Amino acid sequence: MIDEDFERGEAFNEGSDNSPTLKGDVAYFQEPPEKSQHSSELQKRMMNKYLQFFLGVLIYPILLFILGYFFSEIGWAIGYYETGFFIQWTVIIGGYVVGIVLGFTSGHRSFAWGIIASILIIPFLFFVIFLLLIMLLLSSDIPGM
Repeated sequence: MIDEDFERGEAFNEGSDNSPTLKGDVAYFQEPPEKSQHSSELQKRMMNKYLQFFLGVLIYPILLFILGYFFSEIGWAIGYYETGFFIQWTVIIGGYVVGIVLGFTSGHRSFAWGIIASILIIPFLFFVIFLLLIMLLLSSDIPGM
């Protein structure tokens, strides 16, 4: 039985060597993909990337701060103020590192880039709001200013 399969394989190779081959551009004979299906799939994928970026920029840091505050309360209950403060910042910084690493390793790159962007965007927004508040106070007609 093995010899028969081997002989068929040789016959197949001999037949394929003698058969005519197609040369040139054969993509003309393929059917074009439907554009509506392709664009909707691309749109879903892009929306998913934008959603992951939004979650990484805004939602994940807020959840980390809430979780850090929760663990700091536990630390303050069992120890001193410094213990709670240390636990809070350990949870927040550890959460950022774990989120970035898991985002890149699991294929959710937009989420990881959102977390990295939140490290830069959120402090910048607070700084801009602070400057706008100072400009508002300086331009107002409050006595004593």
